[in-house]
Amino acid sequence: MEEFARSYPEDYANICEDFNIKCLEFEELKQITIKLPISLVEVFKEKTNKNIQETIDNSKFSSKVLWRTDKCRFSRELFQGLFNAPCSEIIALVKNVLLKSEIKGTKNIIMIGKFAESPIFETIIKQAFQEIKVIIPPLPRCASLQGAVIYGHEQRNIPKYASSRVEKFIETFKKSCVLNK
Repeated sequence: MEEFARSYPEDYANICEDFNIKCLEFEELKQITIKLPISLVEVFKEKTNKNIQETIDNSKFSSKVLWRTDKCRFSRELFQGLFNAPCSEIIALVKNVLLKSEIKGTKNIIMIGKFAESPIFETIIKQAFQEIKVIIPPLPRCASLQGAVIYGHEQRNIPKYASSRVEKFIETFKKSCVLNK
C-alpha cells in the first residue's frame, strides 16, 4: 500500500476519503462499498504476481469481501474489525495516562479529532470507559483549533490560577506522551 500511495497519491487520497465517509455513515450501512481505482489492482498484480479477485476468493475473508471491477464490498463485521487494533492502542494509552496520580479521579474524557467523528470509535471508547463520561463536541476535528483560538483571544482574561492549572496539565500530558513513545 505504501508503494501505491507514493505512485498514485491522488488515487490513494480518494480511497482514504471514501473510507472516511464510510466510517461516518457506518450506522446506516448494511454493507460497506469502497470504490478502488484500477491503479491499485495493477500495483497489487505487479507486486504479488497474483490476481486480486483470486487472492480474495482464496483467503479467510472470502465470505466477508466481495470484489467487483472497481468496487470492494466489505461485511459490517470486517469493516468494524479494522478499528480493533488502533482502538486497542488508544484505550491502552488512555488507561495508562489515567493511572497517573496527577489525574486520578478523572470524570470526563473529551474526544476530539477526526477519529472522534466515527460512530464505531465512539462506541468502542464508551464501552471501554463506562465509568467515565465521554464527551464529543460538535465538529470534533475542529475542537483543538477552536480551543487554541479561544485561549489565544482570552488569555488576558484568564485568572492566574486557571492559567497555571492549564500549564501544569499541558506539562503532565507532554511528559506522559514522551514516556509512551
